[in-house]
Amino acid sequence: PRSEPVSRAPPWLGIVGFALAYFGCALISYDLKATPRNPLTFWLPSGLFLGVLLIVERRHWLLLVLAAGLGDLCYNYYTENSWPFHYWLTAHLGNSLAAVAGAWLVRRWVAERPTLSSFRELVALVVLGGLVTLPLSATVGALLINYSGSPASYWSNWTSWYCSDLLGVLLLTPALLAWRTATFRPAVWRFAAREFEATVLLTSLIATLSLAYYFHWPQQTETLYLAFPFVIWASLRFGLRGATGVILINALLAAWFTAHGFGLIGSSRLS
Repeated sequence: PRSEPVSRAPPWLGIVGFALAYFGCALISYDLKATPRNPLTFWLPSGLFLGVLLIVERRHWLLLVLAAGLGDLCYNYYTENSWPFHYWLTAHLGNSLAAVAGAWLVRRWVAERPTLSSFRELVALVVLGGLVTLPLSATVGALLINYSGSPASYWSNWTSWYCSDLLGVLLLTPALLAWRTATFRPAVWRFAAREFEATVLLTSLIATLSLAYYFHWPQQTETLYLAFPFVIWASLRFGLRGATGVILINALLAAWFTAHGFGLIGSSRLS
């Protein structure tokens, strides 16, 4: 067994922080929709929920479910199209069931403390934490949407819910697992060479993608590959943490520019 201890967080401060993080991720996901009435491009809270369940001790899971419920309830009443309380509660129970089942399966059959240090753990996270368990929440969510009078078909709602949850898991959960043991030193007047390189990498990534999306350059199909050199650079120089960080930033930038009329969807609509 690995000697690395499971995180002792949270007590109550950690619970409040998780609820705030859940609410914040929900707001980010809501704001990054392609258009106000389109389905979510990805649902970051699903990745946050699963990732934290994989990190903390199991005796804190019930508290995390309650904290996620608090954050989700605040989000529900913050948005313009809030659900009635019993609808929201049913959806939250479905989301919680999927997250807890995914975390239990990964920790039971693969690793009690997953770090994504092996290909087996990565596949298990995708299959057990995503493909196998997320249909639970998607089924509950799609039924509620259709019961509330949605004109879309059940299959359309189910696919949208499932894909947004799965993308949230694929984007955020690996980043949480990769960065959970990171230590951050206080700022100093002089950057070390590695810190300077990381700063150059992130600055170059953000600047390149921002210019490409804003000016619709280069062609639409070529824009898809602009992040590849940065992902390779981050993987070779900073390992799993660098790769997951770059992928997450790339996804957030792509969604933000698409939501504001740029990017692939925006450029095709404007052309």
